Amino acid sequence: MQFYRRYIEHVKSTPTTEMLIGTRFHEFAEKFFGFTQEVPVENWEELIPRQFQGLERRMAENFVHIEQDRYIFVDGVDYQPYACEWGGTSEDLALRGYIDRIDWVSKDEGTVRLVEYKTSKKAKIPQVKQELALYSILFESVCPDYKVENICVYYPYLNCRKEYPLGKREITAVTKKWNKLKAALEKEEFIPTPNEFKCKWCNLCDALK
Repeated sequence: MQFYRRYIEHVKSTPTTEMLIGTRFHEFAEKFFGFTQEVPVENWEELIPRQFQGLERRMAENFVHIEQDRYIFVDGVDYQPYACEWGGTSEDLALRGYIDRIDWVSKDEGTVRLVEYKTSKKAKIPQVKQELALYSILFESVCPDYKVENICVYYPYLNCRKEYPLGKREITAVTKKWNKLKAALEKEEFIPTPNEFKCKWCNLCDALK
């Protein structure tokens, strides 16, 4: 139903403050890597825009500190991402999308890590795993010479970065959902999933009888 409203009915929601903060953070994170080779690693906080204040600045600082630790951990080897804001389209899969960032695991072996930024205040790991699983299918379809080794999510608000193996469970689950969505598109049938708790308070179905 979310897909139907957004991409078929073209219903646009008014951006919330949280959405605007998320957009600005993604823009900062994308541009950040364009300057890390010019600025010493210990001075990377200087790359944070001056207009970032309060929550936005804390999130950017958390991100920078995590990246400083990562740079030191890999000793600068293969540190620069394969791509930021990578966009791809697979005609065979009828799938297109954008990936926040793709890091190298090993250039020599052609292995990469898919990275997603989430500026929310709560970690929703299962959803992110499925999202990145779908992105991995797209990326390997478009770039068959590379292999997705694992996935990673940044929660700058929570000051954490988590890596996860790319499991068959997530691939299977997201493939089922994707096939279900493609079937809905072919049949032009988008049936909302009822929520028993909300139904008790809604009574709309009874009113429409």
